[in-house]
Amino acid sequence: SKRAGEDEERQPLPPGIASRDAALDLLRMTTRGMTLDQALDECRSFNALEGSDRGFCRALASTTLRRRGTLDEEIATYLREPLKPKQTHLRDILRITAAQLCLMGTEAHAAAWSAVELSKLRVEPKGYQKLVNAVARRLAETGAKKAEGVEARVATPGWLWRSLARAHGAKTAAAIADAHRRAAPLDLTAKDLETMSEALGERPFERIGPQTVRMESTRVQELPGFEEGDFWVQDVAATL
Repeated sequence: SKRAGEDEERQPLPPGIASRDAALDLLRMTTRGMTLDQALDECRSFNALEGSDRGFCRALASTTLRRRGTLDEEIATYLREPLKPKQTHLRDILRITAAQLCLMGTEAHAAAWSAVELSKLRVEPKGYQKLVNAVARRLAETGAKKAEGVEARVATPGWLWRSLARAHGAKTAAAIADAHRRAAPLDLTAKDLETMSEALGERPFERIGPQTVRMESTRVQELPGFEEGDFWVQDVAATL
């Protein structure tokens, strides 16, 4: 979507804003039917990021998508009136702000300031800066504690919950829904464990099998040694 007052070519953004703005772009792309991985490949604003900004943006987008039900529940408690269906940009700004403050431990001032700055950049939420700031401050005060009390079922789409409950029963469905709230680890099988360890360098991983290691979820294509075929993605269950 076009930013307020911009030509087609995007202008440089202040430090701390570019990664969050790219996260909004990723969310918009997933609403058009893309998976997050597809959006990561095609999103120009994301691929223009470097280093820690790139990692933060990916984590922010994936956390927001994974916990969207919880975030929407949180945001609703701080609004006098529900957002209108067309206020998609405003809703996404509030979502990524809630994700930072309730789930990711982002410093409150940084999350609130960036939310207000983002609301200035896009046409639709431009007149809601006071609302964004007020909600961000309330989230900073009590959001994290409230998020802990939101049931996993709330974060699960209704159609999926009904399907799980029919197939496995309510208790198991709740356990599955709870597992969905956490990022899945990345399991890698090494062609040669020593070579792979050298390629990964200081990236932390845990050895969980003879040739298998586990690390935090990341884009496997960006790991050193991937292009050379030093390892491949294989869930540890498959190696058994």
